[in-house]
Amino acid sequence: MIKKKRNEKGFTLIELIMVIVLLGIMAAVAIPTFIDLSQQAQDARRDGAYASFLGSITMLHAQYLLQSTTYTEADVITNTTISGGTDSQVAGTLTVTWDDAVVNTYTYTAQTGLTSAQLTNP
Repeated sequence: MIKKKRNEKGFTLIELIMVIVLLGIMAAVAIPTFIDLSQQAQDARRDGAYASFLGSITMLHAQYLLQSTTYTEADVITNTTISGGTDSQVAGTLTVTWDDAVVNTYTYTAQTGLTSAQLTNP
């Protein structure tokens, strides 16, 4: 007959199953949270680009008020730095194409007189 040694160490089958069950529960909770965080990050990135464009518009409009120099969409693009993406403009829109191929498009309304240019966040 085989005798058990008193100092044998290891995990029982029940302990291993409990660990696997707990890991499964933790994964079931963590995965939806991670997916939600990814969407929040994309939304924050979009809003950050929007704020950057608005900052450029504000600066260009201040220059217009001081020096009477008009500005266009191309000027807004030139004066905006977007990290992690490429900005471009087509008549009436400013677009950011991110490194992960997500595209955000903002509607641009040109300046009229003393009223600054307007930008609409999608």
